[in-house]
Amino acid sequence: MKTMKHLCILAALAAVAQGDELNFTAGDTFLAPAPMGTTDDYLGVGLTPDLKTIAPDGSALPRAYPHEVVTATENNYRFEYKALESLLDVKANANYLGISGKVSANVQRRVLVIHGYHVAKVVKLKLPPGVAAAGPGVVTPVEIWYGWMASVVIEGDKQKFTGEVKAKFMQKGCEVEGLAHSNSLTTQTRVRGLQKRSGEEASLIMSSPQNLLSHFDKSAEPSPIFVRYMHTKPLSVAAIQWADKPTFHAGQFKLTVLEFQIAEKNRATNKGWDAFNGKPDPIVTAIVSQLKPGKEEAVEGGQTIMVSPVEENTLTPSVRLNPQTFWMQADTRSVLLIGARDKDLRNPDEIGQLDGQINLYAVPEFPIELDLSGRCKGSIEKLRIRIERVE
Repeated sequence: MKTMKHLCILAALAAVAQGDELNFTAGDTFLAPAPMGTTDDYLGVGLTPDLKTIAPDGSALPRAYPHEVVTATENNYRFEYKALESLLDVKANANYLGISGKVSANVQRRVLVIHGYHVAKVVKLKLPPGVAAAGPGVVTPVEIWYGWMASVVIEGDKQKFTGEVKAKFMQKGCEVEGLAHSNSLTTQTRVRGLQKRSGEEASLIMSSPQNLLSHFDKSAEPSPIFVRYMHTKPLSVAAIQWADKPTFHAGQFKLTVLEFQIAEKNRATNKGWDAFNGKPDPIVTAIVSQLKPGKEEAVEGGQTIMVSPVEENTLTPSVRLNPQTFWMQADTRSVLLIGARDKDLRNPDEIGQLDGQINLYAVPEFPIELDLSGRCKGSIEKLRIRIERVE
């Protein structure tokens, strides 16, 4: 379904920022968590800029469009991040996230939401030709998504929850609780259409939507989880400015392997590396990939492969990578992977590799020395590296 292909969680699709405001035109849409008690009858209702059905004069707003709907079956698992960037975002999230009393009109706090969810069906309002014919109110619900959802809500003071910290939370696989604690931020969990079985820790929600069902039971019937709203009139709303932009390091850097030690036996086979208990002939490879912002996709030509020469019969190679330097660009996210193999003509073996990747763009400053011994899989016992900027 086209709606699912172009998902834009909680954000207006065509908003234009001007100063401290975001401006929307008729036809722009945004997606937000469904208010409690949402039903199909909510579709087509006229709403005020505060997303209420009552006008400022106390009168109830009439329905904006005829209540004619179509239903499409879905089976999509999704994982999304959203930083609330306007007071409209705050109002749209307040009911589900329980933040209305914490985020004031003075916008002193910052909120980032991480959703893991499953969409079972989408009920969509049949709109008249012309997309956004003016109706009562300035906003109207046009779609309701049904399924289940679990969310992590991360909150903090604007001085501590900066754009740079936000970027760290938006790294795939980040450790939410530890990162929140180290930056004096709070976390909460929210669920819809799920019942707790073995905990609601943020780490569970961060794993993957599919894995959530190992810890939660889903409701027999899909619940309303999101509503897509459409602007029927132009609207300007106060923007929430996140202090500081994410820091993406740029320039040329040098990678030095300070220490590399291999286990006496191949842990995968529990045998010696070569015949007659010989030691391995290791080759170490380090790869720096530049990923497109927000994607786990490498930029074309944005990869540096560094390889060490073979060192024969040793458990402690003096790794000398060639080349030793790599570039990082300011508009990409650079990540580092390291692995090693035993070059044996008859029986080459994998020695080991990093468990995951090192997010170089999240390093606060250089030079930096990292002991990665506890982050290695396979038969790598010790691994220490140094990364420094090349002047």
